[in-house]
Amino acid sequence: MSQTPINVTYSLEDVLKEINQKLEKLNDKIDDLQKDMTDVKVGIARLDEKVDGLNKRLEYQEFINRGVLILKFNSCNNLPTF
Repeated sequence: MSQTPINVTYSLEDVLKEINQKLEKLNDKIDDLQKDMTDVKVGIARLDEKVDGLNKRLEYQEFINRGVLILKFNSCNNLPTF
């Protein structure tokens, strides 16, 4: 069962042009992905800064709340308050 070979003739120039076009499209897509990654990294950095700011605000609020609880506890026991 031998098959008859099929001969297809393309010019090498046409084949190379098509390969180059596909490579250019791939490069464009890679460039777009790199830009998107940069945007994501910047967004993550901004979110990290916001989270750090919120953490500091929360720590300060917890500190204030502890002070209020101590003052209330002292006043309930008729202890001198500061």
